[in-house]
Amino acid sequence: SLVRIERVDKDALEIALSALDLCDGTPVFDLKPYVPWDTPDRLAVPAWVAADDALRSVSWAAAARDDLRRLRGHLGDLYRDDAPAAERAF
Repeated sequence: SLVRIERVDKDALEIALSALDLCDGTPVFDLKPYVPWDTPDRLAVPAWVAADDALRSVSWAAAARDDLRRLRGHLGDLYRDDAPAAERAF
């Protein structure tokens, strides 16, 4: 996926990105440079994708919520208190 680089903070070693197709707070582990020869000739958006296609809520099945609670201790800092609300939903 192509993304937009919003800000680079060399002191904090952080790169702020936008235009990602991820939930807020999802870690990005790999960035590669844009190379023009690896770009599709024509980009298309399916008809079922709306312009305001924002994630309005997340619903977890009870079994999934229970599994996530069991895994929570193994995931380290990803589920810290200041994590985005979608991550703390369970």
